Amino acid sequence: MTRQLEVVYEERRARRNKEIIAAVEFDLKAAVEHAGAEYLGFAFRDNAGGGLMTIKGVIAGRRQVAFVGSEDLGSTLIKAVREARGDKLRWREDKYDPEG
Repeated sequence: MTRQLEVVYEERRARRNKEIIAAVEFDLKAAVEHAGAEYLGFAFRDNAGGGLMTIKGVIAGRRQVAFVGSEDLGSTLIKAVREARGDKLRWREDKYDPEG
């Protein structure tokens, strides 16, 4: 691998890490709320095939969930923020809602 290619990979890795940190700190909550849901939190399942995030929220007084999957935790967080910002999360009624 050439040094120039190594530099490109290092820059890409640095940008990705910056996006992951931003997503964890505050972007996910803000993006979900911008998409019209009251943010309740998220759960993450990591397995051999990748990661799956379940985002929990309330829309019009009803508990909802949205699922986002990708190859690892960082990619899943970044994708979740991008989808929420673009109003692309697919919300579904929470079947495991303790209230109903």
